Amino acid sequence: MGLIGFGAVARFLLEAVNEQGLVPRARFTRVAVREESLEGRDPDRGVVWCTPQELVEAPVEVVVEAASVKAAAEWTVPLVEAGKQVVLLSVGALADSELRRRLEAVQARGGGKVYVPAGAVGGLDLLEAMQMGGLDGVRLTTTKPPAALAGAPAGILYAGPATEAIRRYPQNVNVAVAVGLAGVGPESTQVVLQSDPGVSANVHQVEAWGRSGRVALRVENRPLPDNPKTSYLAALSVLAVLKKFSEPIWLV
Repeated sequence: MGLIGFGAVARFLLEAVNEQGLVPRARFTRVAVREESLEGRDPDRGVVWCTPQELVEAPVEVVVEAASVKAAAEWTVPLVEAGKQVVLLSVGALADSELRRRLEAVQARGGGKVYVPAGAVGGLDLLEAMQMGGLDGVRLTTTKPPAALAGAPAGILYAGPATEAIRRYPQNVNVAVAVGLAGVGPESTQVVLQSDPGVSANVHQVEAWGRSGRVALRVENRPLPDNPKTSYLAALSVLAVLKKFSEPIWLV
């Protein structure tokens, strides 16, 4: 497998898979970073360090993107064109409808696929099911401690569609785009982002209503120890997707 990025989430995944063996029969063999970041990389990690372009050309079937919305927007299409299965953590990139159309066209020609982990919120399967019967609306309210929002003052920082939320806060509301894709679309999904010094966890509350009924889902996530902007559960959800690749039965 290949891995794009080497921030806190990528380091967690590399250790969990290669050192702890949490995903049976899986191993990262290549890690891609920007060319200017290649010099001095630790060879003791037991992986081949490369650029994203070299990873596109490498003989790996599965690639996990754990870098940034910008990197995901740049490299997801080339990876899928190369026939690779891409697990996309920076799902905020898919707020771009043009990128989604390009991926659909590539996949229609027989390219690889993109897999979006449930991330920090879960319940995406439920939203997809509700959408089949008709959804009238979806609202996501995300509450984080100031430390996870670069010290932002208490109160509502943003209220509006998911597409604008990810543009303004690309490191904080990736989950909003995932919720949008599962339900009424990122353009129509309403997002509220707020800072609250009274909470110690990253809190996501999803509300959805439609012909099949109403749903309210609240998730309180502990932050990743090395990155308070990212929920621990988001990193674990990537491991859950990778585990499916080696299992005969998928829970969807």
